[in-house]
Amino acid sequence: MSRVLVIDDESDILAIVEAVLAVNGHEPWITTDPGLAVPLAIEHAVDAVVLDVNMPQRSGFETLDALRSHPGTANVPILFLSALGNSEHKIRGLRRGADDYLAKPFVGDELLLRIERLCQRTRRVAALNGGRQELLEHALHTGDFESKQIYFGRYQAQEVIGRGGMGVILRAWDPTLQRPVALKTVGLDKLGVGPDSGIEFVSQLIREGAALAQFNHPNIVAVYDAGVDGDVGFMVMELVEGVSLLDLAHTRDIEPDQVIHLGIAISRALATAHQHGITHRDVKPGNVLLGYGGAIKVSDFGLAQTVESLAQNGRLFGTPGFLPPECLLGERHEPPGDIFGLGAVLYLCATGRSVFTGQTLRDLLASNLAAQPVAPDKIRPQLPAALSGLIVDLLTADPTARPTAVEVEQCLSRMVSIESSWEPAVLRECKPATGSASSRAAYSADLIDTRQ
Repeated sequence: MSRVLVIDDESDILAIVEAVLAVNGHEPWITTDPGLAVPLAIEHAVDAVVLDVNMPQRSGFETLDALRSHPGTANVPILFLSALGNSEHKIRGLRRGADDYLAKPFVGDELLLRIERLCQRTRRVAALNGGRQELLEHALHTGDFESKQIYFGRYQAQEVIGRGGMGVILRAWDPTLQRPVALKTVGLDKLGVGPDSGIEFVSQLIREGAALAQFNHPNIVAVYDAGVDGDVGFMVMELVEGVSLLDLAHTRDIEPDQVIHLGIAISRALATAHQHGITHRDVKPGNVLLGYGGAIKVSDFGLAQTVESLAQNGRLFGTPGFLPPECLLGERHEPPGDIFGLGAVLYLCATGRSVFTGQTLRDLLASNLAAQPVAPDKIRPQLPAALSGLIVDLLTADPTARPTAVEVEQCLSRMVSIESSWEPAVLRECKPATGSASSRAAYSADLIDTRQ
């Protein structure tokens, strides 16, 4: 049995379609209001939609656009019904995004055949998604993505370029725009939420992405798309060819003037986001990407907030060692929390050491909560006193005492010498950061149970 939503302003057509479906063992849901298309399709988890093209309240084309633009109905197959049966109108409907087109008047058997084929496609896709998790796990283990043909939406996975506590980051290919992209996955099972929350998850991702897309900033990784496929949510982003700041920090000492340039770029990104009402919530070296051509870009804006909002109560998303102490105490992560994360990032760059340490996660969180760092110039005397003092100010336990991102950028800009510039040539020497299990865990964003 398949569930089919039928939308038509003609009651006699609705009665015919409803009868054809019901007699043949399917479950029809009918309405004359195209405005109910999305909520009804989601509520009843329909396998297909039969949609009239010409309706007075809203055309079938507008309704199709609404169904295709919502993450919960984007992939539901749609059959257009129309009294306009010439080739021109059929081609227009199919190009607009319909999966099939049937002219009125129609024969019941033909209508049934077309609907059943669309529903069979839905079931095949669901079966493939069920087996895809095994294919994905095999590809992650072997590195063989090419032969497995693994897709997330329209994006084909090509190779793993990063891993985190919530999922993996993949190099992928966008066949529509013919370009490589970065695709970050988040397993919904790791959030402790079910498939229904997946729709909410994607909706939030899209809202965050839309907010970020309103401004094109050179220090922020562009977000192109977001979606959910099976039990995996994903965000599609600009692919930055280079390394992460984490890789650079673990490969070599970073000169003080280079630390300043890094801080200026990151603070500019944060200042722009904060001015648009967006808080990053997971500022860390792994989320700062350094392009071989000289780009310095902050990634994953909005992702931490979306993940945390759907997580179980008492769980906090973030990276131990970079979380502001107020969040560990249960307070909201506001822009000053991003400034604390920036301070922890710059501390690592300036000294080569993590500002907070511990043999266990509990020890690390306790050190993080205390927020009593040794001044960076005590560890590395050649650091300018002004830079060391600023980093300490960023790491103060009182969020109201921390400077804003704009103030940080202004302060760092005054420290730049005329002859100094960012030098991306050293990035070619970088290797992916590795280390013991405990050191890797310090850079793995995850959900932390704050109830313990």
